[in-house]
Amino acid sequence: MNEALLKGWADGRLTLSRVKGWQPEEYQLMLMLGYTLHEQGRSEEAAIIFEGLLSLEPRNAYCHSALGAAYLRLEQDEKALTHLNMAIQLDAKDISAYINRAELLMKQKSYKQAQADLEMAIKLGTTIGMRNQAIRRAQGLLNTAKRLQNLQLGDIFS
Repeated sequence: MNEALLKGWADGRLTLSRVKGWQPEEYQLMLMLGYTLHEQGRSEEAAIIFEGLLSLEPRNAYCHSALGAAYLRLEQDEKALTHLNMAIQLDAKDISAYINRAELLMKQKSYKQAQADLEMAIKLGTTIGMRNQAIRRAQGLLNTAKRLQNLQLGDIFS
């Protein structure tokens, strides 16, 4: 292995996939495999794929987002939250990461935080003219989060 490549990887200028000689098409195929497995309900296998891809490119926002979604489905909430937070940190426009994190926050009864994430997802979607299933899901979850927040506040003041 080329010493210059190893040095570039060690000091953070290069990803391990670059050092190992992976072509972008190969990485993309693995991303698609992980996505397909998750969509088929095979989230445990998808998580393995995304973990492997993150070992090659640890700052890949999409992989963090997808891994967070897989862990959310697997009810590994702490891992899901870690990866969803990282996805948003790396790409503040990742609509799916906001929606998935909001779903997790609602599960934890953090309705106000969930509302903020859902409002951000809707704002981002509106800005780019998106009107797909994800935005409709965010709008439905936002309505639910608001109702649950109001119920929670009602319990506090009653």
